[in-house]
Amino acid sequence: MPSVTGYTITMFARRNADATRRAMIVLTGPEGKLATLLFRDEGVPIPKIKQVDDKEFEFPMSAWLPMIDFLRNEKPINIQVHERELQLFGGSEEVGQGDG
Repeated sequence: MPSVTGYTITMFARRNADATRRAMIVLTGPEGKLATLLFRDEGVPIPKIKQVDDKEFEFPMSAWLPMIDFLRNEKPINIQVHERELQLFGGSEEVGQGDG
């Protein structure tokens, strides 16, 4: 299972009413690009996958902050890409870690 070792964030400004893509995160590993995460306005339908091997996955904008938090705070992060599904796994933690 490949490990995510870096990511690049891109934010998009809207110039017209047709622009629905708001942000993008490209996940990288030792071998290069692993997946592209695209974030759309809330309520905009997620388009069907054009081709299985493009490794682009669409999310509503409400998933943006939790995804950034996950990428910044979890280590290691492993990734599995299936035909129509992306799975990200964080490292294991002890029960109650971070509590007072």
